[in-house]
Amino acid sequence: MRTPLLGNSRCLGRAVAATALVLALLAAGCDDGAGPVEDITGHYELQSVDGKKLPAQVGAFMWYAYSVLTLNANGTYGRFDVFNGDGFFVTDADAGTYARTSEKLLLFDSNSQDSFQAELSGTSIKASSPHGVALYKRVPL
Repeated sequence: MRTPLLGNSRCLGRAVAATALVLALLAAGCDDGAGPVEDITGHYELQSVDGKKLPAQVGAFMWYAYSVLTLNANGTYGRFDVFNGDGFFVTDADAGTYARTSEKLLLFDSNSQDSFQAELSGTSIKASSPHGVALYKRVPL
């Protein structure tokens, strides 16, 4: 006489192990590879423009002296720039909202209604601007 599957602990153990293996393989096959979404909020300081470290010349008589980009948890951002205009300083600021899609960032300036695209890479943000390609690096608060 045969022992029923549920009555045989050895067979039951094999069935549980096989089921666990199948479920693990199915779960691995469903992974999209994106992994956990990292927190990108914080302050990012401008490091270079078109590969030139600051102060970087961006016009005939204008140099980028400093810039900080702040990404807030509520989806808003602020940016503050300082330019050296051959002996005098000019400041500029803008604010708006941002959206993230994987490694892409879209910033929408609330004042000018312009939008800007950027790429995320670890603790860096690379953004195209009218002055060139700006590289920002995350800094601790």
